[in-house]
Amino acid sequence: MATKHKGALADWPKVTIPIDPRLHRNIKGSAAKQGVTLKDWITEAIIRRLEDEIDLTEGLASLAEPGENIPWEQAKAEYEALRRQREVSAGN
Repeated sequence: MATKHKGALADWPKVTIPIDPRLHRNIKGSAAKQGVTLKDWITEAIIRRLEDEIDLTEGLASLAEPGENIPWEQAKAEYEALRRQREVSAGN
């Protein structure tokens, strides 16, 4: 997914993080296989993660009765369990 917005990219915020060289090679290889830039691959991964969190929050909110408190700590634990399960599945 290419992100295309009007305006100079020079005005966009930049993020610099240290990353394990093996992980970097894996990301770079995956991006190449998909025919996208490293920036677009990472942007899409971030968007998917945020969408997962939004889906989880909205899903839990839809289960709550009006005025009912949502057990966020439990929801977070369930989300983390789901994330770990996906990581294990992706590693196979």
